[in-house]
Amino acid sequence: MSIALTGTKPAAPSSEEFVSAYGRSHHYPELDALRGLAASAVVLDHFKNLWDPSALNPTARFLLEKVFILFFNGRCSVILFFLLSGFVLTLPYKRGNELPYGTFALRRLARIYVPYLAALVLAIGADWRFHQPMQVSAWFSETWTAPLTWPLILQHILLVGNYDVAQINTAFWSLAVEIRLSLLFPLLCIPLLRWNRRFAVFLLGALVFLDIASLHFLPRHLDSLSARNATDMTLGLVAFAAGILLARWLEPAKALWARSGHSQRVIFFLVSIGLLGWLDAISQPRLYILENILTIAGGCGVLIVALSSHRVSRVLNHRLPAWLGRISYSLYLVHATVLFVLVHLLLGRFTRLQILIPYLVGALGMAALFYFAVEKPSIRLSRSIGRAGRTLSNRPVNVS
Repeated sequence: MSIALTGTKPAAPSSEEFVSAYGRSHHYPELDALRGLAASAVVLDHFKNLWDPSALNPTARFLLEKVFILFFNGRCSVILFFLLSGFVLTLPYKRGNELPYGTFALRRLARIYVPYLAALVLAIGADWRFHQPMQVSAWFSETWTAPLTWPLILQHILLVGNYDVAQINTAFWSLAVEIRLSLLFPLLCIPLLRWNRRFAVFLLGALVFLDIASLHFLPRHLDSLSARNATDMTLGLVAFAAGILLARWLEPAKALWARSGHSQRVIFFLVSIGLLGWLDAISQPRLYILENILTIAGGCGVLIVALSSHRVSRVLNHRLPAWLGRISYSLYLVHATVLFVLVHLLLGRFTRLQILIPYLVGALGMAALFYFAVEKPSIRLSRSIGRAGRTLSNRPVNVS
């Protein structure tokens, strides 16, 4: 069995990885920028979570949760990470440039897991130094409040077991999902890419039903930790599957965009970004079990626009989004550790709001250092694995 290899990961790969994996003629810099912007939204969302919603004044709460929610929506950002991973990992396989599974798995581990381990060491060190209960917010109290134990550390290293992924670093939950799904990627990609359209859509529908059913039934029968870990995996499955099918049918989607009129394109873009970023602003309890699916649909639309619209592409190819895309995986890995260290060091002498500038400067600076010291070497390591090997197939897959 063989499969496409180097690609992306939940927290945000660099443009160099895209180039090495798919060749410069198939590099989509817009995707790097989207990851960078999504990682930035996670950074801001976690700072916002220093306040409980009830502690915000009504105006601030309305602005953050209704008007500017796209810029503070970590949930939709992580869904976009999963979607992009499924999309990008599929491209070499679609073109017949897939790698043997062993090479694929080792490269993915080198590319994602090695930086994760380095970030885990940083988080463990900071947790060991600073952990203690602090009255900041309910979200803040989920991390660094319990003593470190060897079973918890080993579970984080091995990514196995039903453990509290937020205790050491609140952002690591998506990496656990990403790495597991990356290693299972062939089992998902092969049928979705090679089966005829009817069966591929049926499989996606089955995964959607699984996600909806898990959100409906698991919280009633499992403890909150177990239910959350299980539903995180079903969310990742659906997002990966949607990314695979989007890569399969990208050309027809772009052709349909090209045939559309200006008003149709604007409406499609607004609906897509509304579903991706503003769906959480709608207070409808019955919408909860469909929220993941609608957000994924919006993310697919945003990807189509980013890869089809010249205007959007120019914005995404600006220097700042490009730089954020380059360091986005590192930013995702280290920003929460920076935030929690600063809160433990500064809160009391400074207000929470006054910590924002040191947080942004520290997170971006630490991410840049981490990128050059850890992530870039892991990219080179990933590229070197199986470089002399031969792919099992050189023919593009028929994905009509």
